[in-house]
Amino acid sequence: MPASESIDDYLNSLAARTSTPGGGAVAALSGAQGCALMVMVCQFSKTGPDIEAIKSRADETSRRFVQLGQDDVRSFDAVMAAYKLPASDRQATLQPALKAAAEVPLDMIFAACSLVDDIESLVTLGNKNLITDTAIAAQQLAAAIAAARINVLVNLRDIQDTSFNALVSERLDTANAIAARLNQVAAQIDASLQPE
Repeated sequence: MPASESIDDYLNSLAARTSTPGGGAVAALSGAQGCALMVMVCQFSKTGPDIEAIKSRADETSRRFVQLGQDDVRSFDAVMAAYKLPASDRQATLQPALKAAAEVPLDMIFAACSLVDDIESLVTLGNKNLITDTAIAAQQLAAAIAAARINVLVNLRDIQDTSFNALVSERLDTANAIAARLNQVAAQIDASLQPE
């Protein structure tokens, strides 16, 4: 998912009969879109130090997601290359490649989680005319977490280091609680928009 790629080119690449880009790129793009919506809401909101700080963090995290999307492609390609090695050499290369492939989506998860306080603040500080954009930003970040979680789990399945797996599983549990807050933001806004 090169940053300069057009939407059409990206979608054609995603739909192509190739392994990458795939779900990891989609997770990263979901996160980046959530961040971009947060920045937009900030740009239409009354300026102040809190809004400027939220805007800066969201913008920085958006760029981080784009980089992680590219990292995901590279880490997946490394796993596929390891699987093609002779059986006698495979595990020595495969195990570190699988760990790296699990760590990239884990980084995506915690990039999204890092913005939960900010998205909650935008509900009250952001321009009320853009409250739906705040809700959709929360949903996009939650989608990034859910998608990245699946990619973490598929890699854990073949990792033989039980200590690593336990640590990552613990971090996923922490992320689940944070993701629930994102979903709650969207649900509260949804409820507030229901006709009486």
